Amino acid sequence: METKKSMFTGFSKVFGFTAGQNIKGKGFKLSTVLLALVIAVIFAAISIFQAVFQDDKAEGEDIDSIIGIEDSFGFDIYYVNETNINDEVIQGITQAYAFKDCSMIPVEEEDGSKAKSDVNGYLEGKNEAILMVLSETDDSIDIKYYLPYGTDISSDAVETMGTAFDSYYEFIMVNSIADLDEIHTALYKAEVFSNSLKAGDEPDSLGVMLAKLLVPMMFSIVLYMMILLYGQNITKIVVSEKSSKLMETLLTSVKPYAIIAGKIMAVSCIAVMQMIIWMASGVAGYIIGESIAENINPDYTNYVSLIIDMIKGSSDAFSTGAVIIAVFMVVLGFLMYSVLAGLVAALVEKMEDISSVMGLFQLPVIAGFLGAYFVSASGNDTLKMIVQYLPVTSPFYVPSQIMVGEMSVTSGILSLIIVAVVTFALIIFTGKIYKGKLFNRH
Repeated sequence: METKKSMFTGFSKVFGFTAGQNIKGKGFKLSTVLLALVIAVIFAAISIFQAVFQDDKAEGEDIDSIIGIEDSFGFDIYYVNETNINDEVIQGITQAYAFKDCSMIPVEEEDGSKAKSDVNGYLEGKNEAILMVLSETDDSIDIKYYLPYGTDISSDAVETMGTAFDSYYEFIMVNSIADLDEIHTALYKAEVFSNSLKAGDEPDSLGVMLAKLLVPMMFSIVLYMMILLYGQNITKIVVSEKSSKLMETLLTSVKPYAIIAGKIMAVSCIAVMQMIIWMASGVAGYIIGESIAENINPDYTNYVSLIIDMIKGSSDAFSTGAVIIAVFMVVLGFLMYSVLAGLVAALVEKMEDISSVMGLFQLPVIAGFLGAYFVSASGNDTLKMIVQYLPVTSPFYVPSQIMVGEMSVTSGILSLIIVAVVTFALIIFTGKIYKGKLFNRH
């Protein structure tokens, strides 16, 4: 009885031979290099076009558009700051037209309690002045305003001013601004993204939203295209060599399991290598393009960089463990579907019969792609639980969800193990089918 070791005797020979045959051709090298150059140019153009077609300082908003108040105020504002917001940021509101005539005066820490308990005493002799107290809860900033007796400042004016402050500090919280220099950058972000968060929302929720939208789309499409493109290549290689005279020689020293596993692994590794080259080309092109764009228009706004920054700011997204599991799942999922392509090829006797059985390979690929993408947007927890552990969908679903922090590392590892077990089982089953077909022929 064959042992697991003897099943794969000669695997390295088949792997090396198949990989060598695929790589050494001029067509392979030319297509790899040309596509890498095309990808680099496209990614470089993303930044360059933005710089060329943007007018200097044309984009962005100013603080007045954030404040949204046309009235102007002319009184002193004493404030007690009990938050982590920098005083410089608080005083930054005076850059707006409505507050250009106001003085923002910080209350010394030792006077804070006195100012809150005795507003009239603290503001005595300070004409046209109010007291503002800023305190911080877990998810929002609370602002209270105090008017001394006998003041000429109307409550309506304070209410209008309070609305302006709410808009300003909501903007500060949403964009996680730590110092005054960051306000200018954040104003540009506001041009790209609608600042629609209400008071109390998590500051990074917009970044999380973008990550949930873009990351699943990119992972699913890349994996989908890889599987369809290289899966067909695998079926052609397996079927074409099944009837080759070379097969008779191979069978004397190499086991059928090693033949099918070696061919599939070789093509899969080549595919992963090409994808790494193309991805690196895209990154390099983007970096080069951004450098060129800055020389063309130093003041241009790179909207892609803004999106990337906001996604990076997502609280639980893109941890080291999540990235590692996502990469392993993409590679292992691709291998699983490659083995499925080999299984379909093992059922075919002649090249002309491939089209009649390709549906057996394409149907689960399409179902996995569509199922993972639409379920991730559905919000149905039961369906999400199913697709994250179902081998047909998990290679498309798990990488993106674990990257944006929607899945735990433990769940990701469990999904990875399931796909690994199914992949190995498919290799054994495919080897048996392949073995039976070969010995029935010879």
